[in-house]
Amino acid sequence: MAYPHEWNFFERKTDRERMWILLDTSWMRCTADPERPWLVAVTVNTYGTSDRTTGKAALVSRIVRFERGLEEFLERRHGAVYVARLNTESRLEYYFYARDCEGFAETAAAIDRALAGWRVHSICRPDEEWGFYKYLEPNELERHLIRNAVILESLQARGDTAAARVVSHRMRFPSEASMLSCLESVRRSGYREVEFGRVDRADEGRQAGDEAAYQLVVCKKHRLDLDTLNAVVRELYELASAERGQYVGWGAALKPGWWKRAGLFLKKIGKPALFVLLAILLTAATAIGSRFMHDHLRDGKEVPSGKTGFASFAVFHATASVIPEDVGTRSAGIGVSGRDMRPSRQ
Repeated sequence: MAYPHEWNFFERKTDRERMWILLDTSWMRCTADPERPWLVAVTVNTYGTSDRTTGKAALVSRIVRFERGLEEFLERRHGAVYVARLNTESRLEYYFYARDCEGFAETAAAIDRALAGWRVHSICRPDEEWGFYKYLEPNELERHLIRNAVILESLQARGDTAAARVVSHRMRFPSEASMLSCLESVRRSGYREVEFGRVDRADEGRQAGDEAAYQLVVCKKHRLDLDTLNAVVRELYELASAERGQYVGWGAALKPGWWKRAGLFLKKIGKPALFVLLAILLTAATAIGSRFMHDHLRDGKEVPSGKTGFASFAVFHATASVIPEDVGTRSAGIGVSGRDMRPSRQ
């Protein structure tokens, strides 16, 4: 049976450590899978692993191969589904829910052999209610962090550079007093208010019974990389929550790199205008080259061979009658994901 997958990535901080969780959130729509009552956990201690490899790239490559092989192996041997990966500074943890645990000692030994020389610990225990999965489910703040990762990945795919810019953040409050109290707090933290006041129910989409009747929009200039954005959202979420308010979200203008802006400009003007622009540039190059040759010949000077070649090249291309049909139509995009070791899916 095929299952839909919705992998989402977010950061979680506890009193003891900072962790990054990659979670298949599609399972949040159901309480548990009664056919898979066994929790399988595989922990890899990564402390000091750089000493065992030739570099970070080799380490990441080996971990990715191990993760893919582990998923296929446990699915084949125990009918397991991969539900989560947890990263900390010193370990990687992989979590599955399996149909059975028969012969798991042999399974654990095979996993140890797959990462020979590393400290690997594998367990299988009953978890019919999927209690550990529920522990990993994102809370309200972590849902905002998930959206941060998704939006930044989308911006990155559109050529955004993550450069610093003014970012607006929106919050809601149940009373004017709570809104104004939070406003004083965010001012002390370096934010500037854009607008604040009572929310119009019709304009802002408020529902009946919604207590968030007052809105505060603040802004601050900061980078749009994931770590910076998560830190800002976490700060504003906590400040709003302290006044019984809600952090709603953020917005900012797209800042693509010059190469992306150039591509968008060429796409916008279209192929005919692109050909005209090329013709103008080549004609200008020809005129400059011809003027240079004329001045040197008039003065009886020898024309440098390299510049003669430039002028000849310009004349040849300016008078050419054949232009390839696909000029300006080819594009290449590189998408960079914060989920480098996301499990592959068919």
